[in-house]
Amino acid sequence: MNSTASTEGQRTLDGTARTFLAESLMVPAGLITMVILTRRLGTDGYGLFTLAAAAVAWVEWTIATLFARATYKCVAETTDWQPVGTIVLRLHLAVGVIGAVLVIAMAGPLATLWGEPTLAAYLRWLALDIPLFSLAAAHRNILVGTGAFRPRAWLGAARWTARAALVAAFVGLSGSIYGAIVACIGASALELAVARRFIRPSLLGRSGFPVRRLWETALPLFLCAASLRLFEKLDLFMLKWLGASAAQAGLYGAAQNLTLVVGIFAGSFTPLLLSTLTRLLRDSHPKHARLMGRDAMRLVLLLLPLAGLCAGAAGEVVRLIAGAKFAGAGPLLTVLIFEAVAGALMSVANGILTAAGRARWTFAVTGPMVPLAALAHWWIIPRYGPLGAACVTTAVTVLGALAALVAVWRLWRVAPPVASVLRAAVLCAVAFGFAVAWPTPGVLVVVKLAVGSLLVLLGYLILGEFSRREIMLAWSLVPGMKPGAVDEKRYWEQVGAEWQQSQTDRLWRAHSDAVNRAWLEAWWPQRKVERVLKTDMFDETVGEGVFEVLKSRARFAVGMDIALATKPQVAADVRQPPFAKGVFDLIVSNSTLDHFQTEEELVASLRELRRSLRPGGELLLTLDNAANPIVAIRNILPFALLRRLGLTPYQVGVTCGPWKLRRLLRETGFEVAEMSALLHCPRLFAVKRARAVEQSGDATRREAFLKGLMKWERLARWPTRWWTGYFVAIRAVRSHAPQ
Repeated sequence: MNSTASTEGQRTLDGTARTFLAESLMVPAGLITMVILTRRLGTDGYGLFTLAAAAVAWVEWTIATLFARATYKCVAETTDWQPVGTIVLRLHLAVGVIGAVLVIAMAGPLATLWGEPTLAAYLRWLALDIPLFSLAAAHRNILVGTGAFRPRAWLGAARWTARAALVAAFVGLSGSIYGAIVACIGASALELAVARRFIRPSLLGRSGFPVRRLWETALPLFLCAASLRLFEKLDLFMLKWLGASAAQAGLYGAAQNLTLVVGIFAGSFTPLLLSTLTRLLRDSHPKHARLMGRDAMRLVLLLLPLAGLCAGAAGEVVRLIAGAKFAGAGPLLTVLIFEAVAGALMSVANGILTAAGRARWTFAVTGPMVPLAALAHWWIIPRYGPLGAACVTTAVTVLGALAALVAVWRLWRVAPPVASVLRAAVLCAVAFGFAVAWPTPGVLVVVKLAVGSLLVLLGYLILGEFSRREIMLAWSLVPGMKPGAVDEKRYWEQVGAEWQQSQTDRLWRAHSDAVNRAWLEAWWPQRKVERVLKTDMFDETVGEGVFEVLKSRARFAVGMDIALATKPQVAADVRQPPFAKGVFDLIVSNSTLDHFQTEEELVASLRELRRSLRPGGELLLTLDNAANPIVAIRNILPFALLRRLGLTPYQVGVTCGPWKLRRLLRETGFEVAEMSALLHCPRLFAVKRARAVEQSGDATRREAFLKGLMKWERLARWPTRWWTGYFVAIRAVRSHAPQ
């Protein structure tokens, strides 16, 4: 990916993380709110407030999403956002006032429909929040469109913090539903005030931006958003309409609220994705936009094991958060958590369609969901109650997500990788079984969820789901772990000079050199070698190395290195060696190619080494062995952390295990003749022990220590050699053409 696309991707990931963390305050804020409301209002009072809040929230979020994606797209496509911002602000205010008037007018009929006369007053008072919420939403959308992701995150933090504090104050003191209503209105007013500190679109200023252009994009997206908002609460509304009690509605609402974490992620990620994809397409980077879209869908699917973990512990989670009287929400949460993941996937796919200029397709995907779900609810709810409603909602959402994936495939020919889907499905089943098999009463369920989440992450790492680039990108979000730009030549000059000056780990380097010499002697070609190349001279800088062996066995030996501090005969980069085609009979590359940041660089080096070999020439190659658990763990940690812990003195890079290395060699035009594993001693402890022996100054002890270390190399004959060997070693012959 070029620098522009890479920067946009980094901004999107950083913005998503910040927005997610800010919006994740919904979880503690929501839990605090839920605990206060359930305990102060009881099941009936909580059920009434849930119905009123759900109805008003549906109106608010429908208005917020009416122009949301159109705003992201139109603002991202222009360099002057003020004209667009003025139109957006006016439309939000106008539609917000209309929405409030409609809710006030419909409060009585809705209360009658649901058989709760007292609900009308709550709806009328809560409707006053709609205009304030709409104006705050306009500011959020404009911020996302301009790429101001961090201020957008601050708005989310302000909203949820204020809501929790105000609910605690007003409901805690009054113990009434009206206190909760005042808290909601106050939180929206505070968010709007904070938003005006970051960005100030003019409400009364002139705007030359054509409203029609916004409507052309907004109308199909509005229909899509309205359908989704209606669908999101359709199960709760129909459940109450078809005879459920307020207590049953409260249980169902509690289960829905506990799935909000996934919704937070989708709400944090999709707007930023849409803005970034629009920018990439605007700047003529369609290939990178497609790759980002594919990885976005893949990222959502990778949440499946976490959903399985939550489903297995649903009953315990509900009892911990809402209390034993809400235990009936457990089975509902088990089903609805998967609906939340499917909904997030559909949201991301619809964002891709919007960025690609296919806004109308989004309504084609979501529009049929409402009538389909309504018919299914009408038939299922009288027979199976709340659990039937949850199953219907989940099934219809899954169908909608599949339809959205098909639409993206037709448009861009991209889809989540099959291997990722299979890994997610397997880990989902494992996580669910883990949660069910480990009963955890009370707060211990938090420990179970934490342990299960770590096991899921470990499972993905073991199964090879994440590339090194993705792992390092994730670590870059941690303060102090982001790698800076590195001048590789200067860096290795500095490393070589420091090692020459410090003279550290000489005994350990002697063992490493002995292992490499034994490897060369065992695999040295039987025929005469005229010209041999060694691809770096670091070993010769910090120890004896093996170059003297090459000089004694070949007629002409060349030592190459990117750093002049190693005193190479040729100062060059192995990715761009300055040699003619077919000049060498043998190339020795011991742990040179495992210091690059990408697999593409490793492959490019292999191609260049093949080019430098004559037909039939041989490559003796070692790389850090990714099949070794120690190397695998090292590769998921950032260099900054490894260096602080004293585990890695210099930068390491992408590498692979024996089977992947064999495949890469075949693809670049080599035939693999032999494979083995080197350096089997426990390296971390051996290095520390070597320092102690070296400091003792006892030559006899030193010699005995080196002999003891060499005995570990007998493990190279064991079936477990790929797990114990620190390096994978391969002898490969240049073939006539890549396979």
